[in-house]
Amino acid sequence: MVDYKYAFLWGVIGVVIGICAFTFNYYMVSVSLPGYKFLVAPAIFVLSFFSEETDFTPKMVLFLSGQFIGYLSVAYIYRKVSKLMLSAKRG
Repeated sequence: MVDYKYAFLWGVIGVVIGICAFTFNYYMVSVSLPGYKFLVAPAIFVLSFFSEETDFTPKMVLFLSGQFIGYLSVAYIYRKVSKLMLSAKRG
């Protein structure tokens, strides 16, 4: 599989993870999802640049965009580094 297709797939998976984690935390007020801040770290990072007074819809778009870009970037870098390590190992 081409690296960018692999990364795109992980970006979509990251968005799904973000939607599930957000939905769980939104509706389960008394319970916090273990590892929530780790799972949605890219989204939290992107939202940290914006005010808390931002409306819900733009904030959700930023949240999902951050998730996608974060997971896509990590997957792409992982794929490139693992290929470099494998080619260096073969020698």
